[in-house]
Amino acid sequence: MIQDRILLVDGDITLLEMLEARLEARGYLVDCARSGNQALDILETRWVDLIVLAIVLQGGMHGFQLFKEIKSKKRLSQIPIVVQSSKVAMKKIFEMMGAETFFIKPYSVDVFLDKIEDILTKA
Repeated sequence: MIQDRILLVDGDITLLEMLEARLEARGYLVDCARSGNQALDILETRWVDLIVLAIVLQGGMHGFQLFKEIKSKKRLSQIPIVVQSSKVAMKKIFEMMGAETFFIKPYSVDVFLDKIEDILTKA
């Protein structure tokens, strides 16, 4: 069985580690990045089936910039991106830019994981 690979990108290491553990428990392969540059490095070396992206990242690039960078690359532009943030005002902007879905922090992790599964099942 081929496992789906998910890239988690979040500056909050506690949330990153918790989501990584929960996704791996469901059988997914998970890569983690705390900065936009780390995420781009991962995307240069391997394919992922889904990206979970926060707006607040470590380093100089924030999630909005990374989202635009990914969508501008033909090879990466079709990867579904799930955005998560406490910045409610960004929801409509990201949805208009092509985000698969937007989760407002804090959210139910179980609902979040079910949505990830739905997205990957449809892909």
